[in-house]
Amino acid sequence: MSVGNALRIILSKNKKYCVKEIKLLLRHIHEENEQKEQNLKSDDGIIKNQTLNMVLQAAIEQWSCQFLKTLNIESTNSHNTNNPVDDSKNMKYIKYAKGIVYILVKQYRKQCKQYLISNILCKETLSSHPQPRKDGNATKVSNTSEVSAFLSHKIIVFYVLKQQQKIILGDGESIDNNSSSHNYMEKIIVELKRLSETLFRKKHYAVAIDILTFIISKLLSSQDAEQCALLLSNRAACLLQVKQFRYCIDDCTNGLLKLDISLTENKQQLEEVNRTDEKKNELSLFYKINKIKLHVRRASAIVDFVLNVPNSKNKNSNRTLESNMVSKFSNYRIDDAIDDHDIALNLLNTLNDAMLKKLLPLLLDLNKINTICNTVKLKIQADDLFRNADNNNSANAYETNHNVKNAYSIYSTILKDVPTYISVLNNRASTSLALGKFDEAIKDTTFALELLDFEQKEVSNSKKHVVIGYRPSKVNDAKVYNLWIVKILAKRGAAYVQLNEYSKAFQDFKRCVALDETNDVRLKDDLKKVALKL
Repeated sequence: MSVGNALRIILSKNKKYCVKEIKLLLRHIHEENEQKEQNLKSDDGIIKNQTLNMVLQAAIEQWSCQFLKTLNIESTNSHNTNNPVDDSKNMKYIKYAKGIVYILVKQYRKQCKQYLISNILCKETLSSHPQPRKDGNATKVSNTSEVSAFLSHKIIVFYVLKQQQKIILGDGESIDNNSSSHNYMEKIIVELKRLSETLFRKKHYAVAIDILTFIISKLLSSQDAEQCALLLSNRAACLLQVKQFRYCIDDCTNGLLKLDISLTENKQQLEEVNRTDEKKNELSLFYKINKIKLHVRRASAIVDFVLNVPNSKNKNSNRTLESNMVSKFSNYRIDDAIDDHDIALNLLNTLNDAMLKKLLPLLLDLNKINTICNTVKLKIQADDLFRNADNNNSANAYETNHNVKNAYSIYSTILKDVPTYISVLNNRASTSLALGKFDEAIKDTTFALELLDFEQKEVSNSKKHVVIGYRPSKVNDAKVYNLWIVKILAKRGAAYVQLNEYSKAFQDFKRCVALDETNDVRLKDDLKKVALKL
C-alpha cells in the first residue's frame, strides 16, 4: 500500500480501523529520518522529512475544510440556508484530522514545529501579494476561498500550539539560523497577534479573544509592559463587541497601568542613551494614541454596562453598579465614563489634523459616549424628580405637580435624541398618566412593547430600531421579561380606561393577569371593574 492511500484511508475512516495505515505512515517517516541522518542533514539540525510534511499538510487541509464550515469564515457558507452543515459529520472529520496532527507533533516535535510555524503560521497571506490577471490588471484577492482556507490553517496551528504547548514551545529554539536576530517566541507572538486582528475584522471575536488570552497568559513575558498593554487593548475591543463589559473595563484599566509602566521605562532608556527629540516625540505620540484607545474603550464599556445591567442602585443621584469581577475595580458610575471621555478628548486636542483624520472612528465613539452620558445623567435627574413627587404626593400638591411636569419635560428631551430608550419611554408614560396625557401614555407604552417584541406593528417595524438601555430577554430571562410586560400593559390599560376605551383596556388587563406570576390581586380587581363597564 502506498503512503497516499494509507493517508486517504485514515482521513476517511474511524481511527480504530486504521491501525495498520497509521503504522505504515509512521514507518515511512521513520525510515526517511534514518536515511537522511546517514546521508544528508540540514544546517539547523532538523531533518526535512517530506513524508511527515505531506501527512501534516493533508491532515490540516482535512481539518481546515470542515473548520471553514463550522466557523462560517466563507460568506457563502454563512448565507447558505438551503444546505445546512452536518455538524456531527464535520466534528467527526475534524476529530480524525486532529488525531493525526497531535500524534505526529508528539513523536516528531522539532520537525513538526519547523513545518507548522515556518510554512503556515509565519507565511504571508495570499491577499498580501495579489497576482496579475492575464489581461494585466492586478486583483486584490486572487481567490477568496484560498485566502479563507489559509486563514483557517493559521487558526488550526494556534489550536495545535495551545493543545501541545509544552511539546512545541518548550525549548524556545529559533526557527532557522538565518533569522537568529528574531526570537522564536516573538515571531509566534507577532503572527498570532496579526491573526487575532484579522479575525476581529472578520467579526470572529470569540476566537480572537481566545488567541489574545493565550498570548497574554502563556507566551508573553511579564516584563514586556508595552506589548501587554497593546494586547490588552485589542482584547478589550473584542470583549466590547461581545458585550463582556466588566472584563473589557478590567482589561482597559490594566492596559493603562501597563502603558504607564512602559512609558516610565522608555523615558529612562531615552535619557540614558540621550536619544533625539524626534525619538522622544514618537514615543510620546505612541503613548497618546494607545492611551486614547484604552480610555475610549473603557468609557464605551462603562456606558454600555450602566445601560444594560438591570441591578442598579441610585446613590447620591449617581447610578452605581455593583459587579462580580474578581478585581479591585468593582464599582462603575456614569461619571467614570465622563472622566475617561474628558481625558481622551484632551489628548486628542494635542494631535495635529492629519493624525485626527486617522483617528476619526475614535472621535465618533467619543461623540456617542458624550451623548449617552448626558442622556443617562438627565434620566437620573428626571427619575429623582418623579420619585420625590410620588413620595410626597399628599404633602404639597403644587410641588408634586411641578416635579412631575419637569420629569416629563426631561424625559421628552431625552427621547428626541434617543427615541428607543425603553426605560425612558416607560417612565414618561408614568408621568403622562399623572398629568392626564393619556394618548401620549398609550403611544409610549405601545412603542415600548414593540421594542420588547411583545407586539409588532407594521407601521413602526421595531426590528429596524437599535434599542437603547437594558431589556430582559424573552428566552433567557422570561420571569423578568413578563414582569416588564405586565407593568407596561397595566399602564396602557389604565390610560384606555381614562379614555373610556374599555374593550382595549379589558384586553390589556386580561393579558396582564395571564402573564402575572405574582398573583397580584389588584390586577384581577382592575380586570373585573373593566369587565363590568363592557
